[in-house]
Amino acid sequence: MSAAVRKSKQGLIIKPVKKATTNDIAFRETWQKLSQAITEIYRKNNSQLSYEELYRSAYNLVLQKNGSALYNGVRDDITTHLTRLTGEKLTPVFPHDGSLAAERAEFLRVLVRDVWNHHVVCMGMIRDILMYMDRVYVKAATPPVPLVYDLGMDLFRDHVLHSTSLTITMSGRVVDSMLELIRLERSGESVDRIALKGVADMMHKLESGGYGDVPNGSVYEADFEKAFLVRSGEAYDVEAEAYLAEVDAVEYLKKVERRLAEEEQRTRHYLIPITAPKILKVVQRSMLERHVVRILSMPNSGLLAQLRDLKFDDLIRMYDLMGLVGNGHVEMRKMLSDYVKESIREVNETYGPGTDTATPSNSDLTARAQTGMQSGGSSSSKSQSFNAENKGKDRDLETAGDDEEEGEAGQRSGGAQGVGGTRRTGDPLRWVENILALKTKFDSILARAFSKDRAFQTDINGAFERGINQNPKAPEFLSLFLDDNLRKGIKGKTEAEVEVLLDQTITLFRFIQEKDVFERYYKGHLAKRLLLGKSLSEDAEKSTVGKLKAECGYQFTTKLEGMFNDMRISTDLSSDFRSFLNNLSATGLPEFTVNVLTSTFWPMGTSVPPAIQLPIEIQSLMQRFKEFYMTRHSGRRLTWLTTMGSFDLRAHFEKGRKDINLSTAATSVLVVVFNRPDACDGQAVPYSRIRDETGIPDGELRRTLQSLSLGKYRVLLKSAKGREILDDDEFRLNVAFSSPLNKIRILNILPSGGAPTVAATGNSVEDDKERRETLEKVEQARIHQIEACVVRVMKARKSMEHNALVNEVVSQLKGRFLPSSQMVKKRIESLIEREYLDRAPGDRKVYNYLA
Repeated sequence: MSAAVRKSKQGLIIKPVKKATTNDIAFRETWQKLSQAITEIYRKNNSQLSYEELYRSAYNLVLQKNGSALYNGVRDDITTHLTRLTGEKLTPVFPHDGSLAAERAEFLRVLVRDVWNHHVVCMGMIRDILMYMDRVYVKAATPPVPLVYDLGMDLFRDHVLHSTSLTITMSGRVVDSMLELIRLERSGESVDRIALKGVADMMHKLESGGYGDVPNGSVYEADFEKAFLVRSGEAYDVEAEAYLAEVDAVEYLKKVERRLAEEEQRTRHYLIPITAPKILKVVQRSMLERHVVRILSMPNSGLLAQLRDLKFDDLIRMYDLMGLVGNGHVEMRKMLSDYVKESIREVNETYGPGTDTATPSNSDLTARAQTGMQSGGSSSSKSQSFNAENKGKDRDLETAGDDEEEGEAGQRSGGAQGVGGTRRTGDPLRWVENILALKTKFDSILARAFSKDRAFQTDINGAFERGINQNPKAPEFLSLFLDDNLRKGIKGKTEAEVEVLLDQTITLFRFIQEKDVFERYYKGHLAKRLLLGKSLSEDAEKSTVGKLKAECGYQFTTKLEGMFNDMRISTDLSSDFRSFLNNLSATGLPEFTVNVLTSTFWPMGTSVPPAIQLPIEIQSLMQRFKEFYMTRHSGRRLTWLTTMGSFDLRAHFEKGRKDINLSTAATSVLVVVFNRPDACDGQAVPYSRIRDETGIPDGELRRTLQSLSLGKYRVLLKSAKGREILDDDEFRLNVAFSSPLNKIRILNILPSGGAPTVAATGNSVEDDKERRETLEKVEQARIHQIEACVVRVMKARKSMEHNALVNEVVSQLKGRFLPSSQMVKKRIESLIEREYLDRAPGDRKVYNYLA
């Protein structure tokens, strides 16, 4: 008989051992039955078991307060069986370093099929038997314990995957096997995806239990995913370097695209979806983010090459892939912006004005007055050969075409040929056409390749604005382009095509900072189109003005609209004047058309040109018109701009009649001086007499005589050799003049750097002197606009701090031009001197408005 020994103050006391109670005996008997059932379940001999009896046995044990002992017993038994399964099933196929892919795949298959799946099935049966224990004991246990099924999962994790009985943990070898198979698949080999899928699902279902760096995650995240991402990053780092050294940007990005697709498919087919964004991020970082600039800058295949060759598929791929990394689109936009600016710079260098060049003068704005004159007489052999020896040397002056359009083309194009060589003046039409072509190109790229990305659009527009404004004559060029198209460029185009052209041009107008300079040029060009009747479409003209109004407001186009109104009124007025003449029974008068212009609307203003001696018939008509006009508008003052007219002369030469279109000055020379018997008989007329009889200023007269005697149509013959008109030169009427055309136009010859060039009746690029005059006028207008804006703002605010006032003024005026803060400051000082504003007492940076 055994006894228990206890030590006390009285010495050792021997106490008999307590006999086993009936309850202990019943527990052991019942537990033995349950333990045997668990064994049979793990040995797959569960078909003979009575689950109802087993459930009742576990139920009784819990009722008898043996829940703890039952729970611990179940845990120990499951641990034992897992250890046995590991030894029997996994140890024989446990892979070692250098194991083949087939061996690793077999190991994973056995782990899932023979160990994990079997354990899951067993735990399902055991859970059913111990359901009452889960519901009563487990939920009330202190400290808390997991449910039986969860306990089984934890035991599998701890005693199978994390078992340390082998040299390397089972989990470590499982992860190594998975990573090796994935590596082989990335290399193009075929692997057992079903086995990989099974292991991944198994690990995902097991909680990490605080293991590793993922305390609340799964074993999949703690054991596999972390290692998978690190190993993948290392592999892709190496792969990226190798590919970058071998292939171009297009092929490299295709490779990246394939890798991203492969990883996305991998996570969908046999890994867990939570890994997808993580592994894609790894690929993006290793293959893209670290090499963005290198990829974009690759010669012959990078971004610039793709933009240049319009490789839309490649651009789409680059845009999509670079959008996956933080610095991708940023670097793309930088490079794209630089490319846009470089493209515009090339256009500026090719078709823009040179830095030290002169430009041909603008033709004078003209108010049209038409008349028909008869000229004729006999000729002599002397006059026919008067200037024959000069024709060869002066052939280079014949730059005007057989019609107006050829002449205008010669004047608008850059590098126009002139006496003494060529001088680059810029080519407005080609400049705008090339800028529009660039805009169309980059708009297409933006829409087709960059998904109309607003950030890209902003950078493209910013680059266009900076590049266009690098051409100091951009406002003038754009106005000339519009002028050319509204004269003849829209001929044959449909309304839709005209609208597209105007919309494209207005798009470029938005980029121009000096909109007030454009306004001045456009007003001058529009005036010439209206006065000479050269506009092909009034609807297109008004549509253009409407688009400008929508861009800049009604104040921008007030004067332009006033010009249209003047022309409409002048048409009615001319019709009424003809009726007035008919009522007077005046016959044999030349056809006479007058445009009455409001001086504040038109660019010629109120300046009075020098008086030119006109034919008597024209002077008579001018006087009659003045009398007619004053009967309708008393108190008004008419100023005749005689130099701004054009005349149609009908001249009779020995070889036939010609209808000649001329300027006012040329008409004065031919009609006043040479339309008389002595001149028609071949008598030479000295330069001084021509000057005295016509009253034409000296410089204008010399250019007029050049156009009549040295141009393509030489109706006058010059006595001396040379291109210059000298004071002792004499001129004769070329009565033997001939031309295959019945209607000809003699174009003005204007100076360009001392050498005369042919000027068309169309508009041309201003020379340096004219440009300085234009800019001075613009500068003066800006002074008034800034002061008006300052007063307007101060009147509304009453008091403002200096910087706030300057910023507000700049903000309001930037739609017309961008004033500098120094310019605004000067105008503020001027307004203070004139007592529109004053400084606040005690704070000189604050201004007050003086009512």
